[in-house]
Amino acid sequence: DDTTEAGFNDIDNCTEDQKNAINALANAGIITGYKEGTFRPQANVNRTEAVVMLNRLFGRTDSAPSWATTSSLYSDVSTSYWGFGAITEASVGHFAS
Repeated sequence: DDTTEAGFNDIDNCTEDQKNAINALANAGIITGYKEGTFRPQANVNRTEAVVMLNRLFGRTDSAPSWATTSSLYSDVSTSYWGFGAITEASVGHFAS
């Protein structure tokens, strides 16, 4: 069952449909929540978090290609930023062969 409880400790006040969606996304590996075991259902998703989820949905990694790890493609994304790899991975071409 893809709605098996994912273990987030802050979704008790969510509706059953919301809990099922959150658990399905967690079980599919699209979302992982935060280190303290929360999902933060009332928080806005920032652009980096959205990119990470989309990469996972499309089967991409959270890592930048090896040729793109020494400098950033974007002036507002430093190579030390936690989302650098995911943003870079989402920015490079992924063409079917």
